[in-house]
Amino acid sequence: MPINEQLIESDYLCNSCKQLKYIDVKTKLEYCINTQCVLCAPFSIATDDSRFKEDLRRKEIALKLQSKQYDFLALAEYVYRKRADLIKKAFSGRANMEEVLLCDEILLYLSNSPPVGRLKTKEKLDDFIRSYNDHFKTANMLEDIQNKRFVISSDGKYTLALKYWDVILDMYKNYGFASANIGEGLFKYQKIDEQKIIRITPRIGMEFSKFFQQNFRLIIGISYILKQHYRTSLNYKYDPTPIDLAALLGLYRSVKNDTTWNSRGIKNHYENTCKYSGVTPDFSGFVQKYSTTSSPLTFKYKDYFLVDKHTIMFYLLYLFSIDTKRAPSQPLSGSEIIGQAKQWASDTFEEECRNKVSENGYSVYPKELKAENDLGYDIIGVSEKLKQIIIGEAKYRDFAPSSITGTTFLRQEIYPDTDEGLYGRILRHIERVETFKDRFSWFKSKLGIQGDITDYSIIPVIINKFKPLIKKYDNIFIIDVEELNVFFG
Repeated sequence: MPINEQLIESDYLCNSCKQLKYIDVKTKLEYCINTQCVLCAPFSIATDDSRFKEDLRRKEIALKLQSKQYDFLALAEYVYRKRADLIKKAFSGRANMEEVLLCDEILLYLSNSPPVGRLKTKEKLDDFIRSYNDHFKTANMLEDIQNKRFVISSDGKYTLALKYWDVILDMYKNYGFASANIGEGLFKYQKIDEQKIIRITPRIGMEFSKFFQQNFRLIIGISYILKQHYRTSLNYKYDPTPIDLAALLGLYRSVKNDTTWNSRGIKNHYENTCKYSGVTPDFSGFVQKYSTTSSPLTFKYKDYFLVDKHTIMFYLLYLFSIDTKRAPSQPLSGSEIIGQAKQWASDTFEEECRNKVSENGYSVYPKELKAENDLGYDIIGVSEKLKQIIIGEAKYRDFAPSSITGTTFLRQEIYPDTDEGLYGRILRHIERVETFKDRFSWFKSKLGIQGDITDYSIIPVIINKFKPLIKKYDNIFIIDVEELNVFFG
């Protein structure tokens, strides 16, 4: 069944064409940029990005010339230590994560294009970081314009951002990460996420999967930050194996402070891990994967490596989230273990939603109710006083990283008619409501409803983790959990 756009109510879509709204970053005025729409902005949007591409090309050339003047080790160590300090702050949500990504990209650049100059004073090193940051921001802005997170008018007078971008930032901040402006809203759902997690103190010999599972919030946040832009996500194309994870975890335990290790020490450490696990070692491949091909976890210089505990753990958490291979002694892969923790959080979210409905005077079934056709009802609340029946579905879902652009958001987040799309969840909820009406006698006996179906108003609602792109479709209300009390008020 195709979506009926006329039934959509949204604060983030154009009232006429139902395309994404944009907001002027200075005046905060809202605009539609669909040229086929009667409500389209009264100015033209730039479609030629050649000016930005040329600007980026000039900066790349200047950067290559500038970088040749620097002392390789001095510059690499300075950037590495700067990144290590930022990562240490990131564990408490106090770091500008764009700076971490910047340092990652500089280290990868240096690893593949080592300079041969002599400049190494702090002032000069800071000059290079500023120059690279200018290039870094230009490249990211070009991508943002190409994928329509931002658009610019042809005359350059207007810069517009996706109106929904503030909601996306809420998701980043929930996991403790934001870009330059961290602000309020950090760790919004921390209590829900951690309610069913059993805390374990790390110790030698423990099953390390439990340690990663209890840190799944941090893992998800890191994953989102590293994938915020497609171009920077290419810096993290690791292909971790269980042996890699075990070797890096062992290295984390062995490193006491920021230090320099010789190649022989790390090689022995890696090969001992392989020997213990009965795996043929490939140290050169290990080094290439984590020090050269992708953003360096450790930075290799001649026969030495720069290493520190916080950096190893930061990227080890990310590697665990993308690990899809199971170790012989491990029943689940890293991604499956994280998925298990996310399901526990989802279950807790459902319980919280039921509690909020109950607090507003409804008699609520204490768990998910399965109908005979296996259709699940997360929340059913009955008010005999108001003669209302709430049929609710709780969706504790984040946005897919690939969908967070102006060119993909509608296609990936709304229109799929499966559970992956908002419209698919609406269709499923329509089915729930119709089944409830058709088989009311069965539900009446299960829920202790006193009257007949004609005595009650049925209120269908889908409750989301974050403010949804659509707030109503036909008679179905679509809200976030914070709106529940207002909804009943």
